[in-house]
Amino acid sequence: MRPEIIDSILTSVTLFTACGSSMAAAPLHSSAVAPEDAARTNSSALPRYLSGKWQVESMNLNTASGRRTEFQWDDPRLVGRIFTFDTTLVSNGEYDFPDQCTRPKENYVYLIFPHLRQRSMGGYNSLDQVDSDPVLDYQLDVSKTQQYAVVLLKCEEGRWQGDLGGDATNSIQGAWIVKTNDRVYLRWRDESVLILKKINNLSDVKASFDCSKVAEGAERTICDSYELRAFDTSIQYLLDTGETVSRQRGRSSGSSK
Repeated sequence: MRPEIIDSILTSVTLFTACGSSMAAAPLHSSAVAPEDAARTNSSALPRYLSGKWQVESMNLNTASGRRTEFQWDDPRLVGRIFTFDTTLVSNGEYDFPDQCTRPKENYVYLIFPHLRQRSMGGYNSLDQVDSDPVLDYQLDVSKTQQYAVVLLKCEEGRWQGDLGGDATNSIQGAWIVKTNDRVYLRWRDESVLILKKINNLSDVKASFDCSKVAEGAERTICDSYELRAFDTSIQYLLDTGETVSRQRGRSSGSSK
């Protein structure tokens, strides 16, 4: 691996750590749950299945939307990054939005996926909008008729990613989480959906190079940290594909709404 790449990884992680520890909480909106769903909501500790570390496997965007997005499909700034969920803290290795959720509590509501998308994502302003198909638009491998338990996290800081929300009258605010088989779907910035897979063994998080052949130096530092290994893979993917992506934050100019 080239020295300038290693320096970029270590410098970015240093900035990420400093940013995460000093970042002021963004203004958050309260959760908006429709009256007919209120009886089916609950508030409790983090779901047991969610506890642990999850890696971003893919990033899906609305293929039917003509608007310009800050992210791209399978954006290397997200793919490979790590989300950590436990009873005291939810954190992530996402470079642009390293915010945290302290002492998370879950609220959940049961919805079919098309209604979830229409009530939480921009561009879907009516539940009976016959010409829209959110499941197809995002190329999601889910049922269109099954009801899913949609998890919304409330933190000491407020609703997690609480500035996110859709255009529908009964819009659901904040990032939501849906478990389907062995994957988790996470509503994220810029009208995207992240698909996460659980990490059962941290050694499964690989760097872009062979760590067994590295004994010392900066590459050894990367190999000794699963977060740095994940970050290294993302950076290498970006270099390999030659893609240029904007670093503008999705919170500006309403691009994440």
